[in-house]
Amino acid sequence: RCPVKTVAGFWTLVAQVASKAQAAALEAELADPNTFGRYHRVPTLAANEKGYRPDGGYWCGAVWDPTTTMVVRGLEASGRAALAREIALENLARVFEVYKKTGTVWENYAADSDAPGKPSKPDFVGWSGITPILMLIEYKVGLKPDAATNTLAWHLAATRRIGCERFRFNGHTATLTATPDPSGRWKVDVESDGEFTLRVERGGRARRFSVKRGAQSFAL
Repeated sequence: RCPVKTVAGFWTLVAQVASKAQAAALEAELADPNTFGRYHRVPTLAANEKGYRPDGGYWCGAVWDPTTTMVVRGLEASGRAALAREIALENLARVFEVYKKTGTVWENYAADSDAPGKPSKPDFVGWSGITPILMLIEYKVGLKPDAATNTLAWHLAATRRIGCERFRFNGHTATLTATPDPSGRWKVDVESDGEFTLRVERGGRARRFSVKRGAQSFAL
């Protein structure tokens, strides 16, 4: 048993080996500012551990895209999708603030401020491309593909026009746009080079649409 509290403990959620009580305890840690509930979640080392560095210190408290993604996927696997989305969007916002200041993405980030970690390499679109690509598309726009079932799920939480051009999954390329009208209804436009099922969820309700090759529109 490791005597140091680190982000590695959240792998148990991905592996689905944590009991319900253990999963709840891990979830509580993500809200505790004394451990992992820092300004920028989720630091690799708990803030109350000896050696924690608020400026990062590489693996002594920095926030890394791969480990944050692991936590997000683990929360989803344990039925905590709302918290997973909250942390993903929070991470996207923090990374964007650093991008606005520095003009690039970084190898890792400080947990207690809008800053790169120390040390951290700039222009690091290796795993740090996860946030401006995966987290932007899957959690901000809301598109999640499932190639096995040829289904594209769209969690439509936006309040204004949103979408993605040339989205590729399962051998298809599709451009999708959702636009609200003054009455609160939504129009979903899709142009695709292949057929798939589009599942749109909004306000706790879900609708399924059969997308064909070419351009089409659906009403919500």
